[in-house]
This record gives sequence, structure tokens and C-alpha cells, in this order.
Amino acid sequence: MLSKARRKFIIWAMVAMTVIVVVLIAAVNIVNWNMTERTLDGVISEIVQNRPYPPAGGMMLGPRRESAMTQYGNRYFIVSLDENLEMTDFTLQQEIISSEEAQKLAEKVAGTGQKTGYADEYKFLMFERRNGMTSICFLDCSTNLKALHSLLLISVLVGAAGIVLGFLFILFMSRKTVEPVRINIEKQKQFITNAGHELKTPLSAIATNMDILTMDLGENEWVDGTKKQVRRLRKLVENLVSLSKTEEEDLDIDLKYFDLSDVVNECIDGFDPIAQMSGKQLKAEIQDHLTVQGDPSMVQQLISILCDNAIKYSRAEEPIELKLYAEGKTVIFQTANAWDRNVDPDHLDMLFERFYRGDPARNPENKSSGHGLGLSIARAMAEKNHARLTADTDSGGRILFRAVFKKQRKEHN
Repeated sequence: MLSKARRKFIIWAMVAMTVIVVVLIAAVNIVNWNMTERTLDGVISEIVQNRPYPPAGGMMLGPRRESAMTQYGNRYFIVSLDENLEMTDFTLQQEIISSEEAQKLAEKVAGTGQKTGYADEYKFLMFERRNGMTSICFLDCSTNLKALHSLLLISVLVGAAGIVLGFLFILFMSRKTVEPVRINIEKQKQFITNAGHELKTPLSAIATNMDILTMDLGENEWVDGTKKQVRRLRKLVENLVSLSKTEEEDLDIDLKYFDLSDVVNECIDGFDPIAQMSGKQLKAEIQDHLTVQGDPSMVQQLISILCDNAIKYSRAEEPIELKLYAEGKTVIFQTANAWDRNVDPDHLDMLFERFYRGDPARNPENKSSGHGLGLSIARAMAEKNHARLTADTDSGGRILFRAVFKKQRKEHN
């Protein structure tokens, strides 16, 4: 449980930090791009304004800034086109492009129908001269684009490094974060274990006293009732201690490959007489020689809990189906039985909560048959054996419990 809580803490912290870093990187680069775009718009407008040919009607395309002409004076050229988009004039400040390349670039821009934008590494602005001819001013923006790309690359690298360092920090701090919870859980488990041991002595004394009273007084309904409650309390204590031990982080379990088919068949042989005494029928379909990895004794107890649960909470008129089969890379043990629907089918996962037994008023004949710990113990055992235990319903309204194990990848010798 602590491992899951720690993993969730790390995952959500990393998700939050990654989102923040990505948003910051995007914001910095978007702001830088907008500032660069505004600067280039102003510069190309100024170049067009101070070109050899004044704009049509004397229109001012931008503010005068001598600094822009000085800075970009050698990084632009102007192409004039006739009505057939043939180049008639080519104004070039420095040999940065040939006339043939300039004409191709101008034809490409004219074909788009856009007044301004980018073509290759040039920002262009299309305008009309007084004589009606179309001209296009091209501004070399390669330096600016490289600067934008450099900032993007640097910000991504810095962000990635920050995420890695943040992950290491969160990984370290997660231990300290869950430490108080771990201590509290350990104290709770220790309390349950100590309380269990302390309760065993008075329960044994009460049971012994009841046996002596039976010998002296004979059969008595009050004595029998007390014996029954003592047995229930003993079972409750055993289940609490078993659940506490199963959930221990450092529990030493013997994981190995074993034949699950043999374990299931052995459990069914043991529960078949119990089902018959309850007036119920077990219908088993067990696939042979299915090998999984786990602790054989713990898995056997898991299967026993599921079989016992199916017998307790099923209706006598319909058989209880027990199946063991392979599906893909997994081996599935499944119980299916008719039930009294004392739990909302949309909240079946609640059955694995401690002491949860649904609505006793809707299943009164079984309200004293257990304490609601069996399935909690079963799920804890499944997790220790790297398996999944789920509850579901089928189209016929039956309740299904599935224990999904990983199948052995290699042949078992």
C-alpha cells in the first residue's frame, strides 16, 4: 500500500512539474517569437518606406527608423514584377542571392496570394508602386530564425534537465513524505498483532469455561450461543492478524513456478463436500498443467477464500462455476455464481474493502457468516503474488471473481 501511495505521489508530482515546465517553455518561446515578429515587421516596413520607389499614393507603411536601415541595409532585396509576374527590376544591396533565385522566390510568393509572410529564410512584404507594378521586398531573417531555434533548443534542454533533477528530488522527498504514514501503519499493524495475541488468552479461557459448564449442566442454549460467539471472535482475530501480516512490505514469500491446476483441483476436492452439505453444487472446468509464478501456499489460501465466498453467498438453485483457463499471457481462476445483489453492481470493488459486506438487510441469512475480511485478505495475497483480483458481473446477472496470474514464459521442466 505504501509503495502504491509513493508511486502515485511521484507520478502526480512529475505530471504537475512537467506541465509547468512545458507551459513556461512555450510561454518564453511564444513571447520571444512575437517580439521578433514585431521587430521584423517594423524593419521591413521601414525598408519599403525608404525604398527607391515611394509607395502608391505616398502611403506610409511604417515609422521611420534610421537604425533599422543601418542594421539590415545589406540583408534585403526588392523584386518588381509585371502583370505576367515576370521580373522587371531587381534591387540588391549585396550579393546575397542571384537574380534567377530571386525571380523564382518572387514567383513562388506571388503564387500564394499572400501580402506578407515567410519564404525559406526570408520575410517578404508585397506592395504596389505608383505606376501600378507589383514589388516584393525580401528581408533575410536567417540570423533571427537561428536565434529563435537556439532559444527553443536551449529552453527545451534546460527544461528537460530541470525535469530530471526535479524527479530525483521528488524521488528523494517521497520517502520522507510517506514516512509518517509508514510509521502509523506499522504501529497499527503492531497493535493488531499484539491485540490478537492478548485476545487469544481470554477467548481460550472463555471457551474452556463453556466446555466445563457443558459438562456440569449439559447442553444449554446460552452456553452454545457463547461458544458460537467465541468461535466467531477467534476467526475474526485470526483474519485480522493474517491480513496485517499479508500487507507487510517486507513479508518474505517463496515465489516459484508451480502447477496451479493441481492447487485448484485440491481446493475443489476439499470444498465439494462443504457445498453438498449446504445444498449447492460445484461445476468445475479446470485446464490441466497451467504453470504460474507465486507462493503455492498463499495462492492456495487465495483460491480457498474465493471458493468459500462463492459457496457462502450463492443461491442453491443454480450451480457454482469454477474455471481455470489460459488467456494470452495470463492464467485466470474464476468463480461465477448467482447472488442476492446486496451490493450495487457499479461499486463491486467495495467488496474488497475491510469489513464491507453490502447491505445485510438484503441478505439476512448470511449476515452472521463472516466479518467482511476474506476478500480483503484475498486481494492482498493476490498483490503479493503479482496477480490481480477483480469483481464483475456477467450478462446473466451472476457475480464473477477473477484472479489473474502471469503465465510462465518458458516451459516448466
